[in-house]
Amino acid sequence: MKWKKVTIFISSTFNDMHSERDYLVKNVFPELREWCEERKIHLVDVDLRWGVTKEDTENKNTVGTCLKNIDKSRPFFLCFLGQRRGWVPPEISEETKATYPQLEGRMEDKSVTEIEIEHALLEPMYRKVIENDEEKDIQCESAKHTLFFFRDDDYLNNLSEAQKNIYTNEGERHNKDYCLKNLNPDERVQHADSKLKEFKQRILDEEEKDFIINQYKGTWNKEYVVPELLHMKDEVAKGGFSYFEIKDKSLKETILCQLKEEIEKKFDNQYGEGYLDKRKMVKSDGLEKELSQQDLFKEINTQGFIKREKSFQELNSYLKNDKNGLCLLTAKAGIGKTMLLANYISTLEEQIENKYINDLNVYYRFAGVSDKSGQQYDVWRTLIEEIAINLPEDKNDLDDWIPDFEKLKGNINDVLEAIANKNQDKQTLIIIDGINQLDNGLDMIHWLGNNLPENLKIILSFKEDDTEENQKLVDNIDMDENYSHITIDELKKPEDKKDIINEYLKQFLKKLNDDDIETIINSPGSENPLFLKILLSELRVHGQFDTIEEKIAQYHDTPQEAFKTVLNRLENEYLYTKIDISSKEITELIFGLIANARYGLSEEELIDCINIHKENENQIPFEIEDEKEELKQTIRLYLRQVKPFMKVTEKRHDFFYEAFQIATEEKYNDGEHFNKEYYNSLLADYFQLKTDPEENYTFKGRNSRNFNELPYHLAKSDQIAILEEILSKYIWIKNKSELNNIFNTIDDYKYINIESKENYHLKMIKNTLSMSSHILKDNIKELPTQLWGRLKTNENPKIQEELLTEIEKHTNYPWLKPHHLIQTPEGPLQKTLTHTSEVMSVCFSPDGKYIASGSWDKTVRVWNRERPEESPRILTGHTSYVSSVCFSPDGKYIASGSQYPDNTVRVWNREKPEESPRILRGHTERVWSVCFSPDGKYIASGSSDKTVRVWNCESPDESPRILWQRIGSVCVFFS
Repeated sequence: MKWKKVTIFISSTFNDMHSERDYLVKNVFPELREWCEERKIHLVDVDLRWGVTKEDTENKNTVGTCLKNIDKSRPFFLCFLGQRRGWVPPEISEETKATYPQLEGRMEDKSVTEIEIEHALLEPMYRKVIENDEEKDIQCESAKHTLFFFRDDDYLNNLSEAQKNIYTNEGERHNKDYCLKNLNPDERVQHADSKLKEFKQRILDEEEKDFIINQYKGTWNKEYVVPELLHMKDEVAKGGFSYFEIKDKSLKETILCQLKEEIEKKFDNQYGEGYLDKRKMVKSDGLEKELSQQDLFKEINTQGFIKREKSFQELNSYLKNDKNGLCLLTAKAGIGKTMLLANYISTLEEQIENKYINDLNVYYRFAGVSDKSGQQYDVWRTLIEEIAINLPEDKNDLDDWIPDFEKLKGNINDVLEAIANKNQDKQTLIIIDGINQLDNGLDMIHWLGNNLPENLKIILSFKEDDTEENQKLVDNIDMDENYSHITIDELKKPEDKKDIINEYLKQFLKKLNDDDIETIINSPGSENPLFLKILLSELRVHGQFDTIEEKIAQYHDTPQEAFKTVLNRLENEYLYTKIDISSKEITELIFGLIANARYGLSEEELIDCINIHKENENQIPFEIEDEKEELKQTIRLYLRQVKPFMKVTEKRHDFFYEAFQIATEEKYNDGEHFNKEYYNSLLADYFQLKTDPEENYTFKGRNSRNFNELPYHLAKSDQIAILEEILSKYIWIKNKSELNNIFNTIDDYKYINIESKENYHLKMIKNTLSMSSHILKDNIKELPTQLWGRLKTNENPKIQEELLTEIEKHTNYPWLKPHHLIQTPEGPLQKTLTHTSEVMSVCFSPDGKYIASGSWDKTVRVWNRERPEESPRILTGHTSYVSSVCFSPDGKYIASGSQYPDNTVRVWNREKPEESPRILRGHTERVWSVCFSPDGKYIASGSSDKTVRVWNCESPDESPRILWQRIGSVCVFFS
């Protein structure tokens, strides 16, 4: 479904309407934009407080620029009129006259605002355009979707004399360039008042009105400061409108309601009644919702992008090359990987739709931006559901085949083969952006392998950084010829930077002066597209043309510093709210809390944390529904202003860019009061209340997220004593493990020192859970039996008098109390290591630090014996069961042999698991056994094909020596 576009022109006088325009641009239109995006509509609000360049002003093109933008915005027009008539241009350029010939007779004694209204609605002119080298006259139609808002004058008594020059026609008294130069100062004021009154009446008297006229009130606040007027003398900036309303409703409510109706009318008239309802994105759970969220993110990130031909050519080359490996797209933070891929996907989709490409299917995911894109398993599960692959004959559904992440990785070769075979006459392309944003996301490169089926291409993107692990990964990728590695460079050429600046502003019908563009281009930060995006998005809502150069300088030279400037602005933003909270306080709370939350926060979570903060400060929390709703709207006001730099997953708001996260932490985590420990204490208090609503350690909460977050935030806020007490409770262990899984419960014990004498009982509990994890992961109801059986002889009073007593008290289903002693945490058993299917072979490394295992799940797993709680490194590539594994004498390599129809020996680099294995082919039947020679120079392999083959590790291209036997070889060994 193609996206549509709605452009709304905002017309008003300037200096007296800064408050209204700010209110619209920052408060009203961000919410309307969300409503439009849900219906696949791009909303553009045209606010020309700046956007008419200095060059246009000097060339007398101001009127022409305004009229052209009105024509681009038809049929929408939004107009605000107060008590000031506005600027009357003395003359216009020849270029404007040539484009709008009818202006010649209409210009006399009319303000720009009056000219705008006439052309938009009352008497639209024709304009001359060039089409196919021919000049044509285009008659403009009246803007059929027009709203007027007239401001009441009951605030005038609150104005100082200097402010009356801004908000009324009193300013004309001092206007030496007034259009009627023969009038004295009093007559100028009277004339302007009279012309404004006449023009308003003309609008009111318009016959057959097809537009709406609203009368609204502004609440004058003497303490409010209008930032756009600070450059003026006489303190005219102090004092402004703090609230707007129409008949006891906020002005925002009225504007939103009326604009939504007008947008719906426009599309109903064009495409039929209920058109937008059919386009509305799915709200319910499921695959369709996931695809809608991904499509929205992709579409937003196509805006204001300049195509990088070199990168597109490299991506196209990967699609066409004969390699069967992954394509890895990398760049430093903020260079534009996501926007590049969003536009590449859109380009391919357009070419497929227009039948320029007929043999390609494209599927994509942007990590972390939708409900089901935050975990590796969810990303692949929804991709597989979308592709609708054919299941193996012995499987009923995906839950039967790949019910969890381990099964997915174990069966990944079969899964990829099924994807490639789904449409054999077409190539399938899968693009996953930002795998570094997923938990252990870079492991995807390893477990996907680098030997894709024919007809399948996969592009993965991730951030390059300066960490040793990341650099090693990139180096290994470059050494493997089967990978296609594409990097995106910083912006170096001035013309590229200029194109991005102009293209971004063009979508909002704005332009910068050449001098201002030069200032941006010469900034070191301009080499980073993210820096440019931050700066330009902030300039777009900036309300004063005269101070743009000063504004540009405030954003410094890096994305982090630019984000800090954004936060500074928000701290001084005026809140159009009636609740008792300052803009500085709400900014610190919203972004400080999100920065310290691990996986973002929902609006409701933010509201509850803010109320806990109010109670801590001995203030009255926002508990009345009207106040909570007002607080919610205030939170939305702030989050919408930084929406291009945030992501929303399962209704939780989080930073999309690491630079934003870092900037917020640097700004808010080291204050005297608002600091990292304080934010984490608020979050700990919130999650503790949610897990234990009765506040008696019964933990009756039923939300898994709350149980996962509480231990982390207790540790981060240094509330270790509470954490230790919670982790010793059986009811906590039981309830958390039922809601999550046993491994999440075990993981909590890393936050405390279980080696201390005082925490001996916690060490025993943690070790018991680890020893029993292979049982509990499949059946948590075995928990009481496992704890009782392994701990009943332990004499520690906290175990005997508390934990074991709690087991009997809180277990409400039948369970076995073992009379015989099963293995205790102090016994020799450390941990049970599991595959997703039968284990065929196990081997220790020569130094005893690692364990390798081969399984029917077609994987080799490498376990760290000294850190058994760590997930194993999974080596994938075999296409059948792994029957034998063996370490080289130095422990650096692992050899594995596989069953029919694979019949290969593979040699893996344990130190560099991301490297593709060396594949030794030659056996024609199952490989049963592999073994390294004592010097590590040779590998012997035995097979059902009645041969033993000896491979030279130092000469991999050399054919193996073949030893024939009468029967197949089940085991081989060197002397």
